[in-house]
Amino acid sequence: MDQADIARLLQAHLKRVGCNPGNVDGSWDDASKAALESFNKNAQTKLNVQLATLDALASVLGKTERVRPLVARKGQRADGDRCIQVNCESGYFLNSSGACEKKPEPRPSLAQSEETIIQLSWVEIANRVSPDPLSNIRTQQEMTLRLSSHAQ
Repeated sequence: MDQADIARLLQAHLKRVGCNPGNVDGSWDDASKAALESFNKNAQTKLNVQLATLDALASVLGKTERVRPLVARKGQRADGDRCIQVNCESGYFLNSSGACEKKPEPRPSLAQSEETIIQLSWVEIANRVSPDPLSNIRTQQEMTLRLSSHAQ
């Protein structure tokens, strides 16, 4: 066999077992060497990574499954020999670690929050101005009406 043919076959089978050599073109480059080194590490072998050899090809051919675990990107998960997109159920979102997480309850809008704060402040003022409870209720109602019409 031609050296380029051995390299091409070895690259193709390295890819099959999860050790990506880059281009499967028969050129034994740094990416191919790194793939064979990854194979050595994960398959507990000590093949010479400098050359594409028949011994290396035979060793890789002897593996029927992945030797290097599949690592999925963020937002994906491993499913057999491929990565698939993670889809979250309704009411959930994909968090920064790639897991589905329940969406937080919506916060009240700023306008609603400000109105409540202003309304509470006017009640406190009314209580300090007049000790008469009926007067306080009228003041509170007037102020609430003014705030409501102002917000529109």
